[in-house]
Amino acid sequence: MMFDASLMTAVMWGLILRLSTMTFPHSGQSKPPMYGDYEAQRHWMAVTTELPMKEWYVQTPRNDLQYWGLDYPPLTAYHSWLCGKISASLNPSWTKLNSSRGHESHEHKRFMRYSVLVSEILTFLPAVLYYASGSSSVIEKDITVWVFLMNPVLILIDHAHFQYNSVCLGLFVAFVALVKNERYIPAAIAFSLALNFKHIALYYAVPVFLHMLKACVSPPHITRFMSISLAVVATFGILWAPFLINGTALNVIQRIFPFNRGIYEDKVSNFWYVGSLVLKFKKVFSQERLVQFSLLSTFFASLPSWFMLLCRTDNPHHKMMNFKFALFNTSMAFYLFSYMVHEKSILFPLTALLLVTAQNPEFVWYFTGVASFSLVPLLQKDGVLPAYFALVLQSFFIIYKSHIENLSNRRWNQYYLLRILMSASLLVALLLHAIEFLFMPPKRFPHLFVALNCIFCFVHFLFSYLYGHVLQWRYSFGVADEKTE
Repeated sequence: MMFDASLMTAVMWGLILRLSTMTFPHSGQSKPPMYGDYEAQRHWMAVTTELPMKEWYVQTPRNDLQYWGLDYPPLTAYHSWLCGKISASLNPSWTKLNSSRGHESHEHKRFMRYSVLVSEILTFLPAVLYYASGSSSVIEKDITVWVFLMNPVLILIDHAHFQYNSVCLGLFVAFVALVKNERYIPAAIAFSLALNFKHIALYYAVPVFLHMLKACVSPPHITRFMSISLAVVATFGILWAPFLINGTALNVIQRIFPFNRGIYEDKVSNFWYVGSLVLKFKKVFSQERLVQFSLLSTFFASLPSWFMLLCRTDNPHHKMMNFKFALFNTSMAFYLFSYMVHEKSILFPLTALLLVTAQNPEFVWYFTGVASFSLVPLLQKDGVLPAYFALVLQSFFIIYKSHIENLSNRRWNQYYLLRILMSASLLVALLLHAIEFLFMPPKRFPHLFVALNCIFCFVHFLFSYLYGHVLQWRYSFGVADEKTE
């Protein structure tokens, strides 16, 4: 894919934004005894390089799982091992087990920050460029690259708070691009890798399975089905083989799905936390019952989207759009109703929605704003609110504004009332910001502003979930008008 001026500018500006965001504090900085996600990633590097593989996910005298024990799938562990080896070659003290806890030297923070950036450049950036290369027009290609690379939620979570979500999401975007090009075997490998890097990719799993299954049965294609199955089994087999051999595969699974931590851990804009403001779920129901409730509610909230995904359409464009909205709607159902959701998980529905930016720019603009606002309590604890305001403002006024105007002939601009409602909602978010800066919460309700943030975002996420189904219905039943998209 050739770099034109706009794409080169997007890549360079995205790099500048990430380098600027790196200068802000990270999660848990100078906050013992547990510190934060930064320390979790550093500790995983120590665990994977200092201990044999059979101890990585197991409680042992040398591996205290209560102190940031590994709780992501094997590919993350391998990634931590690779980063840990590089870290140890630069300074062995950075990954010395136990004695390195809470290490926050300037040199080490620089290494950690650049490890995120390099991981993103090697995975997420080429995936976005490959996905954009299949766009139907120059405008669509430009807006796709810009919104993916300027996504304030991804930049804030990975480069301020500190995580490696871009690796998983890069594999996911590559998967969608490969499916669009009907390259199903490498697509199956890409999504299997995404699942094995971060299990939250399960948000996408059922739509992925149904779409791939449709590609094998309509028309019947036994060879394709067998090839896809073999690719998935081989990928999982290679990644899990060491743990199957040393007998710790069950320990890995138990660490990945920690049901004992409760239906929600922190304040998050989903049904279980917002509902708990009225009914204390944790006190009224047992953990086993809450697991059942969350499983059933997630299943039934996802069911309409799965049904529409199975509807047959002969229009390739409608088929692909149906699939993309199924990815968004199902991931929203998981965010709203599944067990043990973190506020950072909103990045997964948002990434799925970015896939349809060219067709629904203003809906993406609105949802990005709400998703960014939902991170405010987390970002406030990290001390990175200035970066939040800067990234959100530049995202809205530099990127979305200019590109939405280029798409002014699209059908979305027919929905003036909806545009007004969405704009009004974002203005309310600004009002909540102002109230929080100008006033202190009452002593009786010290978490009032956080609760208001979660309630506001939950209402808008629920609306987005419902509206996403309306948009998917248009494609699943072939009623979308391509002339006005």
